[in-house]
Amino acid sequence: MSGSWSGVLGWRSSAKLVADLVGRLLLFGLLVVAARILPTSEFGIYAYALVTGLIAAHLADGGLQVTLLRRLSAPASAVEASDALGGALRARTAAVIVLGTAGASLAAIAGNSPLEAASLAAISISQPIASHGELWLQVTRAAGRLELEAAAGVAGRLLLALLGAVALVGGTGLGGLALAYLAATTVALLVARRTALRFVRPTSRGGWPQLRATYLESLPLAVAGVASLLMFRIDVLLLQWLRGADTVAVYTAAYRPFEATLLVSVAVMAAAFPQLVRLSHDAPRFRDLALRAALLLLLLAAGVGIAGWIAGPPLLELAFGAGYAAAGDLLRILILAVPSIYLNALLTQSLIALGRAWWTTAAMVGGVAANVVFNLVLVPSLGASGAAIATVIAESVLTLLALGGIGWVLFAFRDRAPRST
Repeated sequence: MSGSWSGVLGWRSSAKLVADLVGRLLLFGLLVVAARILPTSEFGIYAYALVTGLIAAHLADGGLQVTLLRRLSAPASAVEASDALGGALRARTAAVIVLGTAGASLAAIAGNSPLEAASLAAISISQPIASHGELWLQVTRAAGRLELEAAAGVAGRLLLALLGAVALVGGTGLGGLALAYLAATTVALLVARRTALRFVRPTSRGGWPQLRATYLESLPLAVAGVASLLMFRIDVLLLQWLRGADTVAVYTAAYRPFEATLLVSVAVMAAAFPQLVRLSHDAPRFRDLALRAALLLLLLAAGVGIAGWIAGPPLLELAFGAGYAAAGDLLRILILAVPSIYLNALLTQSLIALGRAWWTTAAMVGGVAANVVFNLVLVPSLGASGAAIATVIAESVLTLLALGGIGWVLFAFRDRAPRST
């Protein structure tokens, strides 16, 4: 099974892909409603609040999610699985409290009134709440039950889209939208927890020593996570600082559907990563599965890229209106990064599966450095187009660095046992 096409993209991972795509379409629909109803400036700060929340969520993760998945995917006793889940949950909770509050405060600064500031803070902090639910769902992913993860994920997004759209159409503005985010993400967290408890129940023992050990184990992935966060979010922050909310609004209209295309690689790797972990001591079978996954990802990237290039711009203008026509050109630039991004998902997670998380960290840092440099060079003169070009260049740099790392590990070190970090 692990060496077959069905092991990479079977019906369970296909179900997750479909559910994730439906979920992103629902959120994209909410984004369209917000763009249509809110003034451009309010839509811009709404997008900004979402980004600050996503930054806080990524920082709070600190590599815990992938570390937990790796530990649950490797052969382990029920007690070890419970200890791993309990330690990860406690570590994530502590981080969410601190970083979620910081992200909410950063979002609130963009508000022009106390009510607007509170609304932006609530929208921001809902993102770390939602990510806590994703941590719970790593249990079902490790068990190979991707259809359960898919159902829980799409249910939460459906609720958010419905509540958010009702709030906006009802004229409640950012305040109603904020309440919708808080309600929907809390319900989604509870559903994820209940789903995961069917397989593993977390322990509460360990205290500070276990918390410290959990953080140390996930440290390389925490650094890689920060770099990944900057890779995908620094564009919006730099555009906000250098060009203003109106440019952020147009870029967001292009970036959100582009970001949704990444769900294809997420679904493939959700199925492939646990298998890669289990095959990490068997180099020939590991390479076979990785090559199959790479070919599949490149084929999918070609299909997504062609469809997005042809249909994306007219659909964006239809959805957002003539005021966002420039988003179509931005989308076409961003689509050029899709093949690199799909391969990067496989390469970086393969390094993690082989126990070389620091290789992933080094590659991610190199990629984000390229992204920041090219954003600073191109955004002042080209605006949103410069940010899109910087994304394409940065992902290509990451591909080259990750290929170098995986080549070194698989060939120069092919006779050595994998390490834990």
